[in-house]
Amino acid sequence: MGKTTIGWTDETWNPVTGCDKVSRGCKNCYAGQLAETRLKHTDAYKNGFFGNVIMHYSRLSQPLKWTKPRMIFVDSMGDLFHEQVPFPFIDDVFHVMAKASQHTFQILTKRPDRALDWSMSAPQRQARSREPYKNWPLPNVWMGTSCEDQKSYNLRAGVLVQIPAVVRFLSLEPLVGPIKLKRRFGFNKYGYYFHGNLPEDGIHQVIVGGESGHKAVPMRPDWARSIRDECKEFDIPFFFKQWGQWAPNDYEALEAGRKYRRLDEKNFACMVGKKKAGRMLDGVEHNGYPKLNL
Repeated sequence: MGKTTIGWTDETWNPVTGCDKVSRGCKNCYAGQLAETRLKHTDAYKNGFFGNVIMHYSRLSQPLKWTKPRMIFVDSMGDLFHEQVPFPFIDDVFHVMAKASQHTFQILTKRPDRALDWSMSAPQRQARSREPYKNWPLPNVWMGTSCEDQKSYNLRAGVLVQIPAVVRFLSLEPLVGPIKLKRRFGFNKYGYYFHGNLPEDGIHQVIVGGESGHKAVPMRPDWARSIRDECKEFDIPFFFKQWGQWAPNDYEALEAGRKYRRLDEKNFACMVGKKKAGRMLDGVEHNGYPKLNL
């Protein structure tokens, strides 16, 4: 666990490390690149990142040692709901989060189906434990899913709204294709039908960001604008995290001879690096956070 440059959180906590690629957004995975470069000599990643899922029991108690309240991103270097992570270990992680009630924990998964399966049986397991939850869902735990294009959104967002949580958020990052925020979702395997406006279904924040890293693909401005406008329409807090490696319509970088790509007839992007590309969308910094009086 440690400080992070991720704009929507304060710290990271990784009781699980390692993962497997499941969709288009995993192609240039930042965690995989980090594990294979800066962290490749550490014990967690010496055998690689992909296909090397590890449960770190020694890290479970870390949040309990922190007294100052903070936002904590759970498993920035893995996926808590990976198929190789057994439900009892996930129970242990939630037990720690319940005890560390001074913190707010943000869980982000590309496997909301498994998160839903776990959540359907978690209260029954906890009721039989020595220290059952006082409240369910836990009031200090946010649940999110990551989507990178319309296909992944269609598969994951409708599952997320069925998971018990006080806050549910979407991380549309790396955004490698346009996404239209649907108002209606279909039947799930438990026979429930979810429909209506997204806030009523329980999407309380949308985060958008472009891809970073030397293999990154540029994000088109209209993709980000469309989601921003829909969030405004649906009254959902909107957080624009970054453009990523490519800055849109940077004429100064173009004149300086930086590598560029034509996005469409009106737009181009130059590879300038994440820091220089920044996080301003049409000259505005968007820092929307969930309304916590839910």
